[in-house]
Amino acid sequence: MRLWLNRLGQLVRRVQRTASKPSWRPWLLAITAAIFLALVVGSFRSLPEGRSIRIDLLVLLVLVATPSTVVLNAAQYRTMAHALDHDIGLRSAMRVSIVATLVNYLPIPAPGGIAVRTAALAQRGSSVKAALAINAVTGVLWAGLAALIAGLAMLAQPDLVGRGAATAAVGAVLTALAGVLVRRVGPRWRRVYVEMFLTQAGLVLTSGLRVWLSLAAIDQATSLGAALAISGSTVIAAMVGIAPAGLGLREALAGGIASAVGVKVASAVAASAVDRVASQVGLVLCAPFTGLRWRDLTGRRTTPDQLATEADGVGDGTVPDVAPPSAPAGAAASTGVDGPPTPAWVDGADEARG
Repeated sequence: MRLWLNRLGQLVRRVQRTASKPSWRPWLLAITAAIFLALVVGSFRSLPEGRSIRIDLLVLLVLVATPSTVVLNAAQYRTMAHALDHDIGLRSAMRVSIVATLVNYLPIPAPGGIAVRTAALAQRGSSVKAALAINAVTGVLWAGLAALIAGLAMLAQPDLVGRGAATAAVGAVLTALAGVLVRRVGPRWRRVYVEMFLTQAGLVLTSGLRVWLSLAAIDQATSLGAALAISGSTVIAAMVGIAPAGLGLREALAGGIASAVGVKVASAVAASAVDRVASQVGLVLCAPFTGLRWRDLTGRRTTPDQLATEADGVGDGTVPDVAPPSAPAGAAASTGVDGPPTPAWVDGADEARG
């Protein structure tokens, strides 16, 4: 078994390396888009006849659930920035979050969202190493809370108690691991961890609520616990990092999880597709209110650094709600070279003081 797992891990890493090459991104996007369309058509055809579509719930998904997710994503980015001693306004954070989400569909090296957030933080004075580190900690906590919350919700259903307990246990371990990693922030680690915990928990609950609403919108209502479990497909697809924006992969994973929690595979795939489309429509509608323009994404600025500059507005005078970048405390003493410093917590220098 261990041998097969090692081989599977090697295969996944090899595919990830290939998928991250810029020359492969347009082809990969075309392939995953075709898979996505095939899954959507097949799933909707498999749904029972005579079903009704709830337009009111679709409107709720686009105009309420998606903006809520945008605000929570912005809060997440601000928390990451606080950990690196940057003070970023909500409007600017929302722009970065929207770009980080939509950029995954563009033909740039994967994963585009992480690249944009990393570049945006680096432009404010953090080292790339520090920015990647805080992205990684946030990802671990996101995965942990997704599993923990889904597992706890599944415990409310008698037929899912065993699976729910196992899922919650894995989530608890990952959540605790994130706490251990974030201790390297130094004396402020407790505040940073609480902020990260609350924003990530909000994102997980909102994601599950969106899937729950999507299922109800296509007349395939299920329990909130099952919907939370199905929404975990978003986390897994993001962690695998092969398909652009998890296109097709997320929907396939949703069907697999659905079969384990007593939901029809076709219903879960269709609902995941509805959630994806509604979310992208909602993002496009939210973008103008943050000052983000469509040409910022589709013009010549197609590298993560350039996209981050357009989104964050650092140095161009377009973002009045963002405080000037400040070097992390103690960073100057720990580096000795010019350029963005690496915060001491990344290398664990402050761990003893935490």
